Amino acid sequence: MQLSLFVAGKARQSPENELSMKFLGRIERQGGQIGFRPVVMKEYDPTTPTRWLELAIKQSRSHLCALDERGEMQSSTDFANMLAEWRDDGLSEAIFLIGGPNGINRSIKAQADRIVSFGRMTFPHMMARAMLTEQLYRAVSILRGDPYHRE
Repeated sequence: MQLSLFVAGKARQSPENELSMKFLGRIERQGGQIGFRPVVMKEYDPTTPTRWLELAIKQSRSHLCALDERGEMQSSTDFANMLAEWRDDGLSEAIFLIGGPNGINRSIKAQADRIVSFGRMTFPHMMARAMLTEQLYRAVSILRGDPYHRE
């Protein structure tokens, strides 16, 4: 299953971006062993219409997971199990969406299969990228039975 990240804003040289790249590399090295292809990250301008995202959602056998502070809070194990379920159901892609300063467009959020929260606080998009890539790597580790995640 393809893991795709649609993220608001442009990556810039920062500790958060370095951390995101580190976890993306780990996913690439280990995710294939359990059925995940390397992560595709697509940046978008949060001030422009996102018709291309609506088309991407409709054109593929995918699930959309929007990140929003009002979403469902999950444990890391629950998040890993969600990914495993989607993979085992034969989905071709799991799309994760990080919004810009004004959040995620309502029409797109309405199409989300899941809305997940990392907590009730609002985080800058670069921090959200780092948190998402870490949780994706943690999910891969959980599903592989690696010791990275300790309960």
